Amino acid sequence: MVLDAFRFTMSLLADADLLPLVRDVSGHMVRYLGLPEDEARQARDRLDDVLTHRLKELGAGAGTIQVVFERPHTAETVTVELTAASLADDPAAPDASGAGPARDDGHSRIRWSWRVHDQG
Repeated sequence: MVLDAFRFTMSLLADADLLPLVRDVSGHMVRYLGLPEDEARQARDRLDDVLTHRLKELGAGAGTIQVVFERPHTAETVTVELTAASLADDPAAPDASGAGPARDDGHSRIRWSWRVHDQG
């Protein structure tokens, strides 16, 4: 099945009460990216862990958190990106895997990507 290209953006206030909603939406979106079930579950869990940690450290009133799920026209690589206020221990640049935070204007952007292969 070949999936359509899309970009889904979710913006929400930094509020731990919204975690169940984010978990539900994220679970659907990572599957829609075209990831196999086990990778989709790992992606959702990774996003959940990072978001939970950031909300705990930032506390309520820390502004807006944005999560972007993207499947480009090439559909070879899909991405999930989280942008939120920076934490004191965020590095200035991501690690070699590209999975760490990158600081920009008081915000940190964390991006994960996966290669996908559509089945026809």
